[in-house]
This record gives sequence, C-alpha cells and structure tokens, in this order.
Amino acid sequence: MRHPLRLATAVLLSTVASTAQADAPDSVRREPVRTEPVRPDFGREVRPLLARHCFSCHGPDDEARQGGLRLDERATAVQPAKSGRAAVVPGDAAASELVRRITSTDDDERMPPPSAHRSLTAAERSLLVRWIDGGAEYRPHWAFVPPVPAPLPPVRAADWPRNAIDHFVLATIERERLQPAPEADRRTLVRRVHLDLIGLPPTPEAAQAFVDDPATDAYERLVDRLLASPQYGERWARRWLDLARYADSNGYEKDRERSIWPWRDQVVRALNDDQPFDQFTLEQLAGDLLPSATTEQIVATGFHRNTMRNEEGGIDPLEFRFHAMTDRVATTGTAWLGLSLGCAQCHTHKFDPITQRDYFAVMACLDNADDVDFPLPDAAAAARAAAAAAAKEAALAALPEQFPIAPVWHVAERVVATTNGCGEPTRLDDGSWRFPPPERDDVTYTLAFASQLDSVAQLRLEVLPDPSLPQQGPGHAANGNFVLSDLRVTVAPNAAGAAPQPVAIATARADAEQPGYSLASCLDDEAHGGWAVDIGAGRNAAHTAVFDFAEPVANAPGARFVVTLRQRFGSRHTIGRLRLALGEAPAPGEPTVAARRTACAQAYATWRAEAAATVVPWTVLRPHAVASNLPWLEVQPDDSVRASGDITKSDTYELRCAVPMAGITAVRLEALPDAALPGGGPGLCYYEGPPGDFFLGEFELFADDQKLAFARASASHGHNAFGDQATAALAIDGDLQTGWSVADRPGERHTAVFVLSEPLGNARELRVRMTFGRHYACPLGRFRLAATAQAGGATANALPAAVESALLAHGAAATAASDDPAFRHFLRTSPALAAARQQLPPDARPTPTTTLVLRERSAANPRTTWLRRRGEYLQPVEAIAPGVLETIAPMPAGVPRNRLGLARWIVSPANPLTARVAVNRAWQAFFGHGLVRSLGDFGYQGDPPTHPELLDWLAVEFQRRGWSHKRLHRLIATSATYRQSAVVAAAPRARDPENRWLARGARVRLEAEMVRDSVLHSSGLLSLRMGGPGVRPPQPAGVTEVGFGKPTWQASDGEDRYRRSLYTFHKRTTPFALLQTFDAPSGEACVVRREASTTPLQALTLLNDVLVVDASRALGALLAGARGGDQERLQLAFVRCLSRPADDDEATTLLAFVAAQRARLLAGELDAAAIAGPGDGDRREVAVWALLARVLFNLDEFVFRR
Repeated sequence: MRHPLRLATAVLLSTVASTAQADAPDSVRREPVRTEPVRPDFGREVRPLLARHCFSCHGPDDEARQGGLRLDERATAVQPAKSGRAAVVPGDAAASELVRRITSTDDDERMPPPSAHRSLTAAERSLLVRWIDGGAEYRPHWAFVPPVPAPLPPVRAADWPRNAIDHFVLATIERERLQPAPEADRRTLVRRVHLDLIGLPPTPEAAQAFVDDPATDAYERLVDRLLASPQYGERWARRWLDLARYADSNGYEKDRERSIWPWRDQVVRALNDDQPFDQFTLEQLAGDLLPSATTEQIVATGFHRNTMRNEEGGIDPLEFRFHAMTDRVATTGTAWLGLSLGCAQCHTHKFDPITQRDYFAVMACLDNADDVDFPLPDAAAAARAAAAAAAKEAALAALPEQFPIAPVWHVAERVVATTNGCGEPTRLDDGSWRFPPPERDDVTYTLAFASQLDSVAQLRLEVLPDPSLPQQGPGHAANGNFVLSDLRVTVAPNAAGAAPQPVAIATARADAEQPGYSLASCLDDEAHGGWAVDIGAGRNAAHTAVFDFAEPVANAPGARFVVTLRQRFGSRHTIGRLRLALGEAPAPGEPTVAARRTACAQAYATWRAEAAATVVPWTVLRPHAVASNLPWLEVQPDDSVRASGDITKSDTYELRCAVPMAGITAVRLEALPDAALPGGGPGLCYYEGPPGDFFLGEFELFADDQKLAFARASASHGHNAFGDQATAALAIDGDLQTGWSVADRPGERHTAVFVLSEPLGNARELRVRMTFGRHYACPLGRFRLAATAQAGGATANALPAAVESALLAHGAAATAASDDPAFRHFLRTSPALAAARQQLPPDARPTPTTTLVLRERSAANPRTTWLRRRGEYLQPVEAIAPGVLETIAPMPAGVPRNRLGLARWIVSPANPLTARVAVNRAWQAFFGHGLVRSLGDFGYQGDPPTHPELLDWLAVEFQRRGWSHKRLHRLIATSATYRQSAVVAAAPRARDPENRWLARGARVRLEAEMVRDSVLHSSGLLSLRMGGPGVRPPQPAGVTEVGFGKPTWQASDGEDRYRRSLYTFHKRTTPFALLQTFDAPSGEACVVRREASTTPLQALTLLNDVLVVDASRALGALLAGARGGDQERLQLAFVRCLSRPADDDEATTLLAFVAAQRARLLAGELDAAAIAGPGDGDRREVAVWALLARVLFNLDEFVFRR
C-alpha cells in the first residue's frame, strides 16, 4: 500500500506528517531485547560507559586527572590509588574501590559526583560489577585495531544473498529473529538508484526502459551505466565538499568572493575517473609535494584552502592563520580518521588516546605550507593574447601615418598673471606659471598677454606636474587633482580705446577627462562640475586642453587676450601649474602621409629631448645581507628582493649593500610586479586593503650605520586606499602613520626616489631600513634598490624601465624607429594620438583564472609550530616537530615528516581508521545512517558498529579493490540488502524502529541539492553543463542584502539559471535560500552528516520560491502541450516527478483537483497570466497544470527517496 496522497490544500502539514513515516531519528537509542552475556563486552559496552562517565576525570588527560586514578588503561586501574585501594580488583567487584564508590549513598563518596549530573543507572552499575567479577578484561578499542576480514557467516536463507554484504546483514537479521523485506518494485528501485548514484531522478524514458528490460542482469547494467555517468562525480563531489567546508566566499564579517571553484571541478573529475582514494588523499593533502606535480595535483591541495579568511581591519593575521590551522587539523581528523582531534587542542583528549603534543605534531605536518593563489595555465588564452598583442603592435606601428598636423603653437609671452587674493603666481623659465595653494573655495586666475600672430584659431591650456605640488600635481588637491569650473576668453584689438570682446569657443577637447568632469562642462555656465583629470593611472602627469574658436581672431598682431580661469569646487582643487599658448590654423588641404610622418617625428624629437632630460644613470644595489622581523627575503638573480611567508601589521626589512660609487646623491626604490604575489604585486597585501598593495611608512638610509638625511622624495605614482595622500615624501617624515602606497595600480612597476641632503662621502656599506604597515599587513613583495651620483639627485618618473634604458643609451639623438622602446612608448602615450589609439584593437592581456592552493615552504625557511598552553594563540610553550598519532599507527618508514608524510600515514595499511571511515560514510549515503552511526567519531565516545564484521570486511575489501569508490558503490548498490523495499508491516517496524539491523530498505529525505535539482529535472529546465565559476540562480530578493556591504544577488541568465545546485555560488554568511531551508551547511565547518529537519518553511518554499514557480510553469507548459486528455497528462506528470504512474485513488483525487482549478480560472477567481507566466499557447491551460506541478513538488514522496 502506498502512503495516501497529500495535496496542496494540506501542504503545510505534509512535511510535518512525513516524520511519522520516516525512520526514527538517530538521537533515539533503543537497544533491542537481547540475552545478556555472562561477561560484558569491554569494547562495545564497558569502555563506552567508562568514557561517558569517568574518563573526563580519570582518563588520558594528565592535567584533568583526579586522585591520580586512570581508568582507561588496565595497568593503572588495578594499581592502588592514593587511598591505598585499587579501583579495579579483577574477579572481585566487592573489593574494588570503583564499585564501592559507584554504589555509595554518601554524596561525598559517590561517583560520578552529583555535581556532574551523570548518575549511573542500576543497569550500568550492574554491568560494571559483572565486568569486574568476570576478570575486568581490557581490550583495545575496536576502531584502533586494523580491520581483519571475517569469514562469511552461515545463513539459513542461503538463496537471499547476492554478494558478501548480504551474508553479514542476513546473519544479523536472522539473529534478531527478523525477516528481510521483499525486493522493491522496479520503479521504486530505478528512482532510488538514480538518486543515490547520480543525485538525479531518472527521465521517464530511462525509468520505462528499465521497467521493460527482461534481462536478468538489467539492474546490474543500470548500475554500471550510472557509475559511468558524468553526473556520478557531481553527486559524490557534493558530499566531499561538505567535509571540505567548501564555499565561494571567505567567511567572517566581510565574506568577500574567492576563486576556488577549480578545486571543486577537480574533485568531480577525480571521482568520475575513479581515482583511488589513497591517491586522492595524497593529492588533496599534499599534491604539490608529489614528484613533478601536475596542475591537477596542485589544484587538489585546495582542500585545506577552504578554511575561512578574516579580512577585517585591525586583526592579527597570524592569529587567524592559527585559527585556520586548528580548523585544518580538526577537519583532517574528521574527514579521514573519524576522530574529534579538535578536542586535543587545549589539553590531552579526555577520552581518546590523543595527547596535546600529538595534536600539535599533526598541525606541524600541515603548518609548513603557504596559502597562495595559483594561476591556471591556459595555452589557448595565452595564444589569443599573443595574437592580439601582435595585431596591436602592428597597428601601433602605423600610427605615425595618422599623426595630426597640429597648428603652430606659440607660448604666450609677457603674460600678466593675477589671482583674486590668493597670493602671487611665479613665472618659470619654460613660460609656465606656478600658482600658490588656494586660501578660499572660489578662486580665479586671470592671465593677460598680447598676440603677435596674424590669425589666432585656438587656445591651448597645459596643466603641468611640479615637485612642489601634492603627488606632483598638476593640481593642489591632496591627490594632485583640480577642477576647472569655467574658462572664458576675451580679446581687445590693438587700437586705442577698443573694448574687449568675448571669444566664442566652438569645440574643446582634452587628452584626459575624469568621469563626470568633462572639458565641455567648464564652458556651460553651470556653477557645478568642471574639468578634472583623476583618471587613475596618469592623473599626476601633464595634460592638455585645446579650445577651438568659432571664428579665427584676424588681424591679431598686438591684440590683447585675457583668459579667465574660475575654480570653485573647493577643497584645494585648483590648478598648481599651467602654460597657455595660441595656435594658428594649418594651411588648407588634407595633409599627406609624409607630412604626418614628419609631424610625428618632430613631435617625438621634442618629447624625447624632454624625457631624456629627466632620466639619470642608476647603479643597482645588490644586497649581501637581508633580514626582517618575519617575512622571508630572498635576493633574486636580477638583484631584486622577493618577500614571502608570513606577514604582520608592522614589518621591517633591513638590507645591507656595498657602496658602489663615491658621491651618491639619491637612492631609488623600484616596487616590482610579480605574478606570484597577490594581485600581481608589488605588495603582499591580501586582506582588508587592495590585493598587491603595500604601505611604506618609513624609508631610512644609513652609511656605515650613520643615519643619513634626505632633502626630498618623489614617486612615479601614489595613491592611498585609506586616506588622502600616499607620497614618497611621506615615507621620510618620521611618521609611521603616513607613507607611500600605490593602491589603485597593482601589477605595475612603480618607483620612488629619495634625494640625500648632501652627497655621500666615504663609506663602505649602505644599510636600508623600510618599515611597512597600518591596520592590516602590507609590506612590499618584490623590489630593487639603485643609487646614482647625478648632481642634484633625481626625480621619479613614470617611464618604463626599457624606455629609460633606451633614453640613457642614445639620449635625445635617436630617430623614430619602430623597434625603439622609447618611440613605441611615445606612440602609446602621446596626447596627439589619443583619438587614433581609440581605433586600435583593445588590450588582450590575459587575466588568468586563479585558484587557492597550498605551496610548501622553502627548506631554508621552515615555519615553526608551537605547542600552545590551553590551545591559546598567545601562549606558545615549546616548538613541536611534525608527527602523527603514534598510538593509532606508526609513521611508515622512509616518509618525510610533512604533509605528504601525514597523507601517506593516513592511507598506510597499518592505519586502522581511514578505510573504515570511508566505507562507513559511503554506507550512510545509501542507507541514511552508517554502520557506525557517529560518522565523525570512531573514538571511545562514538557508537559501536551495528555490523562490526561487515564494516571490517568492507574496509579490507575497499583497499583490496584498489581503494575504488565506484567498485565499493557497485557492491553496495547491487546487494540484496540495498534492493529491499522500504515498505514493511507495522510489526517488524516496531521490532526495529531505527532499522539498525537493515531488514528493510531505507527511507531517506533528499539532500537540499537533490530537492532543487529534482524540481528542475522534472520540469525539463535542468542544464547538465558541467564546471566553471559558481552561478547565481534566481532566489527571493533581499537574501544576500543582509550581509556585509549589502551585496545584491544578480541572477544569472540563460541556462546558468538552472544549473545543478553543486554549481550554485555559495556565500557563507548568506547561503542560497532554498538550499539552506533544506539543511545545506554554510561551509563554515566540516560537516560529516547533515541534519534533516522538517519545517513548514520547506513546504512554503516548494510552493512559492521563484525557482519553483519557474519550474512549475515549465512543467505546466510541457503538460498542457502533451498529447491526450487530462488522464494521460496526469500520468505523465507523475512519471516525471515520482518515476511511477498514479494509482486509481491518486488519479481520481488529482483529476478532481485539476477540474476545480480549471473552473476557478474560467471564473476569473485565479489570474492565469500570473500563474502561467508569459509564453505561447493557452495560458489558462498552462496555469492549470502549473498548479498541479506545485502540488506534486510538495508531496513528501517527492522529497524522500524510498
């Protein structure tokens, strides 16, 4: 008999009512009626009792032990305690102090003491008495003894077993005087095995094909097809991701996105390839340490990069790294050993034979690795980028043919410059004017001068950098910016009494415009806005604006021009240095290519002469000694220094170099990019601030340990992620809170030049000390030092190193050759070519996909692991060498004591736990509970196995069959035990309500991902595209907005809306709503088994969630368009959702429901368009069947597999 159908009118009760049909929860512990043996079994009865009630005070923990009594070992338990009496006198319970104390009526004597609130029952006291009278035998804990395969037990129903599993199960069933359930019908079986092996229900066609297959091995062939399906790896990877605490975000408060999905895809591939579990273990823990490690093996180490990362400002990054390490130790213990290793962090384990020293020895194996972002090789992307770069270089070489023929510019001479009471401007030798810092918010500059030209067509305004300005200008704002609010031009003819007339400006253009601050806005008479140049890279450089007059000013010789510049943005946003020029229009006619090339060569010659004057020769300083407070510094072959390892919020580098020359006037610091650094460098910042940033708080120079004074400092670029300024000058002001940073331009080379107050005299050694840090860790990751003896020192420039070298090699004399780095740089940066460059192919610099991995540290820089008192980060006690749990199994001979050695120990034949834990977890996936129900605890506190001989046989067989998960899963799925029906009579269910003896099939609530995927699969929406970054399916609005920064959830388009749930972007602080409703974990901790709650919210979700609405509409449209009448459509709906047809009672009930909904729609009681959504066809009929789909999705049979 099937369970009665639960309809949508009672959906809020359906999931609650389903608990009455499900197996009793694991928390209920009902022991079957059994005949007590004369001597209790120590391993299965006595030790668990002692562990629960006694070991916390009388167990392995030396610090917690009371009265010097230890009961977990026989040798100490039978020795006289401090009272002079032995706790256990074998064979004589009456003489045993233990019995006297547990039976005492005196509260001061009785054990456990009343304060423990763990009094023994009469049955438990009796058990201990009988154990002692029987000789007080101690045996090793069953899980700590290597498994040995038992012979197949004899059974009475010899024709029932299909493989060895069934012999062990049937022997227990018969011993418990039960009978196996009959085999499930084919439709139940095909749905069950599809869900268990690939996590998806069968298609109607697949289900029917199996039902119709007459072959005797039809079921076995079905199992083999599913094991070979690509969806197999996805289903089983999801379970491994729970153990690995997988998520696509970092966790903690800020919970930013991370890229670790390549590891998730690697797990899917490994499982589909049936990678042996021992090899899988080696790669997950230490793939990078394998000989000639492949990309796949390196990516596999992402297992332990799933730890959370705290990016809050002000934290100690090393403290939170320690927290990550404790998580890694605990997760390793749970995932592979089935032990609660985390209990030994603060003290020796109170129950299991794990000392605190053991705990930190395991940590030491894992601790000597750095967390790195690994760029995935992509040959195709690299080839595309190379081809695009070649195309761009070819187009760049043709730019001289497009060089504009500029007017002849004449710098304004004999200018009279004034301000509206803001100080006197200064005229410089190049015809430019430097204006003082503003003293008010509304500032006006007026520049008047006479023209000697016959005809003036244009005005050019150049804003220029200057060392006296913030970040070299060209403005007075803290970042060197300005805002020109208005520009007006008037001209007065060269005639007595002639009144000035406004000059109309037709068009204007600039080589740089800040978004929202265009040049045109300084001509619009509006009070707000204006021209600004904060474009990020290139802001602090010379910029040019050209204004075309509507009509040339003719007969201009002697005419007096007045240019008025108004700047009313405030906050010191005024121009610091400028130059004006008037231009004559070129002769009529289209310039020739030769003329354009000539113009380009002339402009290049001018630029090169100016650029060559800014470069000086530098001599690289190769350090002969490097040191730091913690980061590891290594001198590279190119004389640069690379930093790696742990960093703090206050790091200091010291470097010693020989003095290469006499009379040093300046020292240059090059901050260099490096693909191995966060964000490509040049800094090591990886949290809170921009990746790749650094903050140099102080730069100090010593000659023979005598500190030198600096006159000034400059930088090629500066930007502060938190604050106003970040200039090189602030790195020599004696204030660690200010300094140099390049936060907005990671992955680039930047330079800072520090000029000495006076040339260096005789000295043998230079010592450089750099101090980094702020409220987060941010030292330099790669850098190089150089010195110059150039008279007057030098000023930092933004020229690439190759351009500097070319200018130094040939000075200003070189011609415009296409292979000249300086000429190519000119073509890339000349303002005159800005319009032409917009037509070039875009940059195709590949942005490699990265994933989080582990990388073993250099042998020269091992990380010290400390045993910490009470497990507290701030209480290191002694350095600990790498090791393993020797009480469980010895370290194999010849293996290194590192992550790889730990992994080899975990899968060594001598380790009694790993294979047992793996097969037990697989068993739980098929039957809802493990042979050991405490999946994550095989220790003294854990549950004993219900079928110990079967567990050991499976563990040995798993190893014998090459640690193959697919072979193990096939063995389980093809057993008669697995194929039993879950529907049994009341009497046998009452005899074994928890199905501990496996006399019936399991009835298991689908995992969250299976619920969602089943909805999509049944409706025909599911996309089976595999792999790639996490996608964002639709979910209710507002879910993610409660997280830090109120991030929005932009739903994916196309098939990404309906991918398998494995690929749903998983944000730790705001998990995907539907999955969380059905008990999916957050990814914050290792989860060995999910809870299975039953709540009204689940029913509401399967009615109203946006994805369920989409799916119901899709299934409704499919059913409305199907052939036949209501009966045929109803049966199709049932087969799609439940893999079986409806029986007569169900069909009658649901057909009545369909008729009722159709009538409501016809009457206008329900809105067909709102229910059916947009689309073709009869929307009313689609709505009818969409309503039925939502009913079927709400059946407990849909969310349970039986």
